[in-house]
Amino acid sequence: TTFTCSIMPIDPVTAELDGICDTDLLLRAEAEVQAGVPHYSKRCDKNKRLAIAVVTVVLLVGVYAACHDISTSKAQTTRWRSFLTLSQINDFGVVDAIYTFGAPSASVPSFPNLQALDGCFPGLRTYTENTLASGVKEVDAASMFIAYPHINAPVLSLHAKNSFYEPCPNNVSATSWPRGGAAHWEMHKERVYEPRLASLSINGTSVDANREPFATAQKMRVLAWRSYETVSQVKAALKRFLPGWLLVDRRVYEEVGLFYNDDPILVVQEQATLDCALVFTGTNNFIEFTSSTTQHTKQYCGFPRVHAGYADKVKSMTEHSLWPEITFKLAKCNRVLCVGHSLGGATCDVFSACANSHRIDDSDYQKLMWHKQTPTLMSELGSDWSEISAVAAVYTYGSPATGMLRNSKSSSGCFPGLRIYTEDVMPGGGKQEDAEGFAANVYSHSLMTSVSLQSKGKSIIQPCQVHTANTPARGFFTYDNWGLHSEKVYMDRLIELALENPTDSLVQTAKNFVPLAFGSTKGIKELKHELQTSLPGWNLVARQELEDKSEPALLAQDASSLDCALVLPGQAASRMNAFSTTFCGLSGVHQAYAQQLNRIAEHMQWSVIRRMLKSCNQVTCVGHGKDGTLCELFAACVNSLATDDHDFQRLKWSSETPKKLPEVMS
Repeated sequence: TTFTCSIMPIDPVTAELDGICDTDLLLRAEAEVQAGVPHYSKRCDKNKRLAIAVVTVVLLVGVYAACHDISTSKAQTTRWRSFLTLSQINDFGVVDAIYTFGAPSASVPSFPNLQALDGCFPGLRTYTENTLASGVKEVDAASMFIAYPHINAPVLSLHAKNSFYEPCPNNVSATSWPRGGAAHWEMHKERVYEPRLASLSINGTSVDANREPFATAQKMRVLAWRSYETVSQVKAALKRFLPGWLLVDRRVYEEVGLFYNDDPILVVQEQATLDCALVFTGTNNFIEFTSSTTQHTKQYCGFPRVHAGYADKVKSMTEHSLWPEITFKLAKCNRVLCVGHSLGGATCDVFSACANSHRIDDSDYQKLMWHKQTPTLMSELGSDWSEISAVAAVYTYGSPATGMLRNSKSSSGCFPGLRIYTEDVMPGGGKQEDAEGFAANVYSHSLMTSVSLQSKGKSIIQPCQVHTANTPARGFFTYDNWGLHSEKVYMDRLIELALENPTDSLVQTAKNFVPLAFGSTKGIKELKHELQTSLPGWNLVARQELEDKSEPALLAQDASSLDCALVLPGQAASRMNAFSTTFCGLSGVHQAYAQQLNRIAEHMQWSVIRRMLKSCNQVTCVGHGKDGTLCELFAACVNSLATDDHDFQRLKWSSETPKKLPEVMS
């Protein structure tokens, strides 16, 4: 086989290795040439290699090695691609246009559009600029923050009176715009961009408001800055400025570590055309500034020199559990426009270049790609709230408190189910309490019917009231007893209580759920056997590792009623982290449990559980210890119907026709 080699005449290190020796993607190579990437094409035969060796032996060895390695890789990839039909290749999603505002540059050389013969991305890259009387230029500081060439796209230098525009494909030199000047952060704000785009004049000529790409850029400007706002604010802005456009999804990428950072990602759809805008958020937290200051380059998605901070940003987002939800929506779009302000624009550049590379053998591409489907009008976010399911009941066993949570689905605020804790009254006074649910507690419990589970017929069932949310209360002669937290103690005492209250369905159900509530550390065989005994007719349908491999999430289903019981893994939560926080719009929540539920929601496999919950008739959450605490917080969030809240969006599921789920195999 003969391979065509392209050699960079100035800086061969910056050559895109994926295009050096390419026998099956000639269109890509042509796109790179048309985009202005300087190549000299030469045959890799013996004579040419000798000729090149006269110029530089080092260059020859490097290129020959690259050609050899890549040709071998390409041969393997070509065999793999041979199994793909033309229709399968053609349905890979693409970014049809980009609209960025004050975006830093992100790669060396500039990103080409590998789905266009001229290598250019449709759309518009916009930055603001002033020319002072002295001739000195003031420039949007973010647009000149990184000293790389910008993405290969039409560019608009936006002035107050006379702007400059360079379209593709004649803008190779314009990828270096802006060329110097004084960095001015005030010019990075929407209030500077908005009036200039509204009364645009280029080279002394007023621009018609309907002329493209400026008309769409003015619309996308609204979306770029709305990404920093809440769901209700975005909806209000769309209704006012972009009627006919609907917010169909909003996911929040969260980074929880030493510092907290969140970045909303929006999908907005135009009802008439079914086109969508994918909107990335810019820097909204000082900590996030490190994404821009991490300025060394790295390989990403087959591009050899990409700004490491921006590449890592896209990589971590597309590895997150929220990303399949985004691509699920993108698949239903007619065209996809990528929109972003500042860091959001740089994120767009990296994402769009990778998405349009169609490098199906590259792991970075595989994580972010999507398959196009028939364009479909999607529902506005929150408009289908009546279809969102809820937690029907909660059963907890010796669970620590996380705050006085209320059930928004009930006028009384009480959750159906039982909160159960073991305690013993000691001879001569004083009490011993289940240490797991009692130790280091400074919070109140959720509003539920509670049970003080004691031996020898002394158990007390306490109705759901505000004052019972503070039981068990710590007194001077109250002691922790870890032995009271065992599964056997709970089962034995609930059996006794059930015999005393044969018609109390809550007590009977609580007794039956004990093996499942304590089941996360059990093997599949053992747990299935116990379910057959305590819950005949129920099947274990999921045992899914999430945050902690030693403690999976569990889901069981009644084959008859199709009701489900969910167990969430909470034991990794640090109870000593007792600061309060806000979660899902709920204030005064124990921070450790909020963070643990955050980590679960961020896990890629949480989407598996959510999909299965759609097939359940009713969902009950059960758990012992900190698993039960997560149940209370989970139920309070899901039942809140806080459709504008990103915590709610990550945890909720929409109901479908209940169906029997397959049983987990041993």
